[in-house]
Amino acid sequence: MIRTIRKRLKEKKKRVEQKDSGEIQTWDDNLKKSQKTWEKRLTQIKQDLELRLKIEIHEIEERQNAHINALLRQHHDDFNDIKE
Repeated sequence: MIRTIRKRLKEKKKRVEQKDSGEIQTWDDNLKKSQKTWEKRLTQIKQDLELRLKIEIHEIEERQNAHINALLRQHHDDFNDIKE
């Protein structure tokens, strides 16, 4: 009878340990999936920000060039007025 009880306790302990091991593995798997998901999102956000930065720099350069061209035209017109 005592052997039977000990055997049942050992079996129950083994089942509990296996269950805990499975739960830990599930948590680890979920953690790895979450990490991959967030790393992908972070990479995408970085790429989006880099693209946005390039676009903004390009727009600023275009405005500067337009302003320079306007100043050159105005200077040219003013210089022609002085000549006449």
